[in-house]
Amino acid sequence: MRPEPAKIRDLESGAKVISGEALKNAAYTIVVQEKSGQVLQEYHGNVSNTGVFSISVEPLPVGASVIVTIENNGLQSKPTKVIIEDKTPPAPPVVNKIYDTTKSITGQAEPHAKISVKNSAGVIIARGVTDSKGHFSISISNLKASQELFITATDISVNESSATKIIVEKSSPEETNTEQNFWSWIWSVINSFIRFLIAQSKLI
Repeated sequence: MRPEPAKIRDLESGAKVISGEALKNAAYTIVVQEKSGQVLQEYHGNVSNTGVFSISVEPLPVGASVIVTIENNGLQSKPTKVIIEDKTPPAPPVVNKIYDTTKSITGQAEPHAKISVKNSAGVIIARGVTDSKGHFSISISNLKASQELFITATDISVNESSATKIIVEKSSPEETNTEQNFWSWIWSVINSFIRFLIAQSKLI
């Protein structure tokens, strides 16, 4: 009679131990394969007399398959196969200071991650994506001083980081005055040009 298939305990990318349960004292074969089917690692051993097996392996890569077969009295079980997934969330984003005059939120997180900016109610108010070096810049508007923002990163395996909490700061009077002075200068230039055109028209 064929032995029952092995039960493999939870695995994720980077794991260095493969363990599980199977028929007591039976032989096992563990194969780690790439998506292409190429064998990366192969191990042989015997299940303990308590029905447990455990073996140290090279770190398991994302997308690889772990296949365990049990053999007893010349008969093999059906193989048990597990595909390794990335279950590790990325680190929280590092976010630069945000002011009530800020027009884009900038910072750094895991490369090619989706960045979500949420308000205190958990509603996403802005989205973006990091580049190949992990940098991001997300357009935003209508921020208010003391407003709380929560920024998360989600990797390609849909693991979401914990949130980085940022409190919007009030821009300093100097920054506000500088911006106001800039626009005042622009309008003064425009008004001067308009007066010049009017004066020229009267001379014609």
